[in-house]
Amino acid sequence: WYSAEQIPDLANGAAVDPWPDWHLEVASTDDDADQVTASYRPQWKANRQNGRPGVKFDGSNDELKNTNGPNVSAITIACVAQVTAATSNQIVAAEWTGDHRKFAFGINSLERPYFGVSSDGTNDNVVYSTDGTVRSTVVLLVATHPGEAGDQVLRTNMVQVATTSVTDMFTSGTSDFRIGSVVGVNEFADDICEIIIIDRVLNSKEIDALEGYLN
Repeated sequence: WYSAEQIPDLANGAAVDPWPDWHLEVASTDDDADQVTASYRPQWKANRQNGRPGVKFDGSNDELKNTNGPNVSAITIACVAQVTAATSNQIVAAEWTGDHRKFAFGINSLERPYFGVSSDGTNDNVVYSTDGTVRSTVVLLVATHPGEAGDQVLRTNMVQVATTSVTDMFTSGTSDFRIGSVVGVNEFADDICEIIIIDRVLNSKEIDALEGYLN
């Protein structure tokens, strides 16, 4: 659980390292996302989204990483982000190391939300919105994957926008969890306010509550 509001003691424009896992407050796991290269660290920005802070990625080489990937099969992932014009895919969050990948979540080159899940570590089953762009807006995205053959669902701003039938999620081994890019490509170019990952598919009432909180 990564929230820009839970990054302590940073001045406006300061580099983020690490982005602490808020879940650590209620669990024993340490899943902070960090960056050892100072020039690749995004910036903490005040009053970015509806009066709340965001983490600003530069669209060039900013990336935060946790080597302890979520390593889930079933998943619900949600984020609040500000999106600028996209000429290529932009990653909000992904579990991906080299050619070994599990999922990617973000905005595609048509400036539409997408969520891709790999069944074999290489090729992706992708669900994406086919109607409208999210350029220059604050967008709330929620995606789910059942962890087995079934329906993968994408929601934008509290409305289901796409669904597709998928196979199992790739589960062999663990990949790095990345925020803002994938190994120097598909770089995100604006603010990310919050990312929440849950290791199961939420039911409709739970999704309503999650989206109500993030909204």
